[in-house]
Amino acid sequence: MAPLTHPAPRPDHLRSVPRRRPRWLESDVIETPGEHGRQLLAGLPRPGAIFAVGPSWWFPVPSGSETGMPWPAPARYLNDVRLAVAAPPEWAGEGLWAPQLIHWPNHGVPYSHPLFLFVGVCQLAGVDPVATTTAGDLTAS
Repeated sequence: MAPLTHPAPRPDHLRSVPRRRPRWLESDVIETPGEHGRQLLAGLPRPGAIFAVGPSWWFPVPSGSETGMPWPAPARYLNDVRLAVAAPPEWAGEGLWAPQLIHWPNHGVPYSHPLFLFVGVCQLAGVDPVATTTAGDLTAS
């Protein structure tokens, strides 16, 4: 029987090859037209991650951030979105766009604060930022 041998160590220059698989961010998202996105980014005190998806900008927010906040058009609230953080920006085909990372926060939290974002979206839409839910509505019964 032949003695067992260990494979040769991997050369150093191959160890530093980056992984091509994307990292994922799963959250709810506020979608706005790109021109609104630029204005919102400039007005947010601590913006989170921001993605361009086709002509729209997407602002990830914590799940459930739509509670009590009627997001005015042209913004849309999207639930349970999965975004590839490290995917290359490109047309994905079949009417889909691969997300392009516009901004990544240096504070480490990928979310924009939904209340600040809501106020900014309302200002751009020309409507008063009025919540539709009272604190009592949010308590468990």
